[in-house]
Amino acid sequence: MGAGNYSVTVTDDSGQIHYGAYTLYSSCYNVLEGYIFEDLNSNCISDSGETPLLDVYVTASNGSQSYYGNADANGKYSINIPAAGTYTVSAYSYNWGYGSCGNLTPCGGNTVTFSSVGDTSSENNFTNTSTGNHDLGIYATWSGANPGFQMHFNLYPYDFSSTQFTGLEYVTFQYDPQLVFDSSNNAQVANNSLTHTLSWVGANVPSWFFGGTPITCYFTVPVTTPTNYIVQSDFYISPVINDCDTSNNHLHTSDIVTGSFDPNEKTVSPAGNISTADSVLTYNIHFQNTGNDTTHFVIVTDTLPSALDPTTVVNLAASAPFSEFSVSGAGVLKWVFNPMFLPDSATNEPASKGFVMFKIKVKPNLPFGTTINNKASIYFDYNPAVITNYATNSIINGVEELTVNSEQLIVYPNPATDQLTIFSNKQSINTLVITDVLGRVIYSDMVNTKSANLNVSSFSAGVYFVKVQLQNGDVEVKRFVKE
Repeated sequence: MGAGNYSVTVTDDSGQIHYGAYTLYSSCYNVLEGYIFEDLNSNCISDSGETPLLDVYVTASNGSQSYYGNADANGKYSINIPAAGTYTVSAYSYNWGYGSCGNLTPCGGNTVTFSSVGDTSSENNFTNTSTGNHDLGIYATWSGANPGFQMHFNLYPYDFSSTQFTGLEYVTFQYDPQLVFDSSNNAQVANNSLTHTLSWVGANVPSWFFGGTPITCYFTVPVTTPTNYIVQSDFYISPVINDCDTSNNHLHTSDIVTGSFDPNEKTVSPAGNISTADSVLTYNIHFQNTGNDTTHFVIVTDTLPSALDPTTVVNLAASAPFSEFSVSGAGVLKWVFNPMFLPDSATNEPASKGFVMFKIKVKPNLPFGTTINNKASIYFDYNPAVITNYATNSIINGVEELTVNSEQLIVYPNPATDQLTIFSNKQSINTLVITDVLGRVIYSDMVNTKSANLNVSSFSAGVYFVKVQLQNGDVEVKRFVKE
């Protein structure tokens, strides 16, 4: 058998059938290994009392092919490399973290040469030198939105730095106006129904976003809520002074209200045709237990297409805490929910669903016409994998091809970092107004052209709305995210 991913079916003496999945590697390969830890005395040795760094993965690249490995609970990583050659070794934190509040640096050189296959290179260690600043962040999980049922959110404030913040942390949850707040497991949560805002003040948040008890908030999705309505949620944590990475102080999520739908599917935003300026894709993998009994564990895998950069993966949200996340091989993402007791859909349809959401960057300088097809595999216990649909993007040649889109108004890139383009397919734009989620006017102008280019670098990270009045009097509104 050649190397690859295989499904395994085993029948025991009693006739019971068991299923599983296994990755078969090349029968002979090189092993690259080492440790990643907090080097308090800068001696590049993992001494007693020095903490191993979790949530870090290591990549070994020869320029044309990259291989990945994760640090385990002891800070040790191991990468199987099937070919000889010289490899550059780099370490990354895939959940923001250490690379932002310090520097993940190799002990010695960062290149390893294998002259043949079957060798082992050890002690390729990485250490973190802290900047002395903290890194507050906010993470969330939530259940699906179904008309007439309850929806809940779990908020996980955290501090990913070795220099823990010692003051008060302020958490704000701006929930969608369509939702009706019911209750929270935390008596200190205050609800302002006029601004649709929940707020909480706390201290000593954990260093890992699943390390403490979440702030759980319950809402009712009114029965009159139409399917395909998008529930918009914004989560914030502050203060941001002396925070070494403010990109994780705000999390925006969108969740589509559903009735009956394909329970195991994959979506991408933006979808369809994208320009070279759309450098970040956000994927959402939905899964549902449609069997006849409760699950014990769920595993989700995603073999990334070559157009995506595995070193830029950031987990955004999930329906429940996952027990393991890894990036391995040539770019295989794996989430393990163990235990995960999903009831079957016939017993409890709303509780039978789950999801994983992550974002990733598209590799630069891809040629026009590149198609990015991405699907996921979902394993419920030891059953065969359930394969989702493909989430598809195509890279096109800018505005010229975007004009074939049937939408009247196009806003890109979305999310935006510095520049934002507002383009009208048909009518010229007379007036342009940008507001924040509270309705405050951030920018306004008389345009009188079909296209406007704005510098939004000074905008705070968050969600904004573009409202234009066209030459024929029509009004169009689009939403964009500023990162």
